[in-house]
This record gives sequence, C-alpha cells and structure tokens, in this order.
Amino acid sequence: MREFGIYESKQVLVPSSCFPCFLFVRTHVPLTSHRSKKDKNAPLSCVRSTSGKLSPVMNPKLCFNFVMSSPEIASLSWGQMKVKGCSTTYKDCKVWPGGSRTWDWRETGTNHSPGVQPADLEEVVKKGVKTMVIGRGMSEALQVPASTVDYLKKNGIDVLVLQTEKAVAEYNALAAQGVKVGGVFHSTC
Repeated sequence: MREFGIYESKQVLVPSSCFPCFLFVRTHVPLTSHRSKKDKNAPLSCVRSTSGKLSPVMNPKLCFNFVMSSPEIASLSWGQMKVKGCSTTYKDCKVWPGGSRTWDWRETGTNHSPGVQPADLEEVVKKGVKTMVIGRGMSEALQVPASTVDYLKKNGIDVLVLQTEKAVAEYNALAAQGVKVGGVFHSTC
C-alpha cells in the first residue's frame, strides 16, 4: 500500500465500553488509495490478508483526538459512591474526564488530618481538568490544607472544597455543562 498525501478530516461519535462516556474521535482519512483490482471495493482502512479475508490495519497516518466528558456521579450514600457507566462501588473515588477509580488513601499516606495532599490530586490534574471539586466527607472531617489549594491554583485550576453531598451536586452540574471537571470525594465522615 502506498503512502497517502491527501487526508479528509472526519469527526465521529463512538460509544465506548472502556470509558463512562462517548468519545469524539477526529480521524484523518486518506481520500485516495492504491488498491488492486481484487480489492477495488475494500474500505480504505482494510487490506486483504494472506488468508484472502479483508482485515483492518492501523494506518500510521491516522490521528485520534479524544474529547472526553467528565462522568456523572450516579449515587452517593454513606460509604458508597457509584459513577455512571462504571460497575464499581467506591468508598472514596477520583473522577476525571473519561474515567474514575478508587481513591486509596494508603497510596499517599493521607489521613483526615492533615488531609488531602497534592499527591492525591496529581493523577486527576494530569488529565487536564480546569476545575477540581474536593468532597471533604459527610461531616467534613477530611481537611484540605492551604498548600493543596495553592498547588491547584498554581496549575491554573479552579478549586471547590465542599461537604461531599454538596461537592457531588456541584461536580455533576459542572460536568453536565461540559466543563473539564475532576474531583476527589470522601463518602464517610
């Protein structure tokens, strides 16, 4: 197959089982292709394999630009959180555009005091969020030191520190508006 010089840009909506959202994929697809007479009806992204069947190939000229939305927090109760599109039930969780996972305090040595550390937020910050919502727990026992808020502001990220039920409501409202929002939420005390 020869290399292509002219590309057409297309944007398609792809439902994703890997992420709790839809992905907008921008691809650059060749407008012309060299195909044998045998493959004249083959899609541009397929080639005939040695077995004679058409097989998809990864074209080095394809370029994907993923624009992922922040997943909705579907439910919250004492010690349990569910993220829309995810089968896991979390006690504490991190969410960002395109995903979520358990927030395991043991990874960074986090405790209620001194509270949320910049290391707890780095993973979510690296996802390119513009706003970070921190849920301090149902009784607001989890502390958030000024140094953690300063860390976010120095990275150009707006920060909201709230009681967890209010934090989830604010996070969901921002996510529904299409804001690149991330969050860390503590669902007990």
